Amino acid sequence: MLAGALALLLSGWLGFKLVALARTPGALMVPHGPGEGIDLKGLIRPVEGALLVLSWVQVLLALPSAVISVEFLKRKRWARAGMEGLTWAVILFTAALPLLVVPFWNGLLREALLLGPGSPLPGPLRMVTLSAAVLLVVLLEIPLFMMLRSLRSSGLRRACVL
Repeated sequence: MLAGALALLLSGWLGFKLVALARTPGALMVPHGPGEGIDLKGLIRPVEGALLVLSWVQVLLALPSAVISVEFLKRKRWARAGMEGLTWAVILFTAALPLLVVPFWNGLLREALLLGPGSPLPGPLRMVTLSAAVLLVVLLEIPLFMMLRSLRSSGLRRACVL
C-alpha cells in the first residue's frame, strides 16, 4: 500500500503536468507529415476538468494512504479499518474511471481517423472504447476486492491487536 501511495502521488503529479502542457501553445503537437501536425490539446481540453479533479483526488489520497500503510505494518487496529476505507474509496474511484477514459479515447480515435471534433465515431469503435474501459475497471477492481476480502479476514483482524 505504501507503493500505492507513491503511485498515487506520481500519477497526480503527471496529471497536473499534462494539463499544464495542454495549456502551453504548441507543446502537444505531433508531426503528421511535412510541415503538418496534430495538436493534441483538443484531446485534453474536453477532459481537462475531470483530469484536474482526478489528479487532486490522487494527491490527496496519497498522504493518508502512506500513513495508514506504515501504521498497518505496525499492526494497529485502526489502520486495518483505515485501509479498508481507503480500499472502498479506490473501488468507487476506479468504477468512475470510464467517465474520463472513454471521452479521451474517443477523441484520440477521432484525431487518428482525421474526423472533425464534433463528428461521431463509427458504432463499432465506440463499442470498442466502452468495452475496453469496462474491461480496465474489472481488471483493476479484482485485486481490490481480493484485498478487501483479506482485510476482513478473521486472521488479519486477530493480528491487528495494537
